[in-house]
Amino acid sequence: MDPYAQLQAFEWIESHALELIGIFHSHPAGPETASATDIAEAAYEVVHIIWSRQNGRWNARGFWIENGQVTEVTLLINDK
Repeated sequence: MDPYAQLQAFEWIESHALELIGIFHSHPAGPETASATDIAEAAYEVVHIIWSRQNGRWNARGFWIENGQVTEVTLLINDK
């Protein structure tokens, strides 16, 4: 994300009394887990949702990354 656009997004979130709870990105060619780059660049204490393509289908998995440690978290999808 462009750094200026990221700053604007954070300011908008704060001005609306909201909280950042997750960041997502894709790994179109894998891996389906957090990569070494994801771990090294994790700057926010939020769930990192990674979309990956496996056998022609997109799948989402969530990870909590803190102090270089990765823990998978369960994603619950509510369609309401």
